[in-house]
Amino acid sequence: MPFIDARELPRDSEIASDLMIIGAGMAGLALAREWANSGFKVALLESGGRAFDPEVQELYRGEGVMRAPDNADKPFENYAYDSRRRMLGGSGNVWGGKCVALDPADFEQRDWIPDSG
Repeated sequence: MPFIDARELPRDSEIASDLMIIGAGMAGLALAREWANSGFKVALLESGGRAFDPEVQELYRGEGVMRAPDNADKPFENYAYDSRRRMLGGSGNVWGGKCVALDPADFEQRDWIPDSG
């Protein structure tokens, strides 16, 4: 599958495909691989490049507020900037792409965790 940096395409270029996948993180890459030999023309769009680019990563900088189930606002600063990556592999570059199967203990009810179990 070729890698084309859209920043190098002429300004009014169109990307034609049967299936357009947005984001080349772990899920986007898995989908692209699954559909690669399907006979459909697949395009995978990623806002970053093959390598980390601090200028592109700046698009994630900002503040936000998370609302907890108890309606308590929890402000955070630069959460997306620190925990995600705009590049091939996405946030998997932060956590190493490690995927672990859930254990039975993950489904147990815990009195101190609302809606657990």
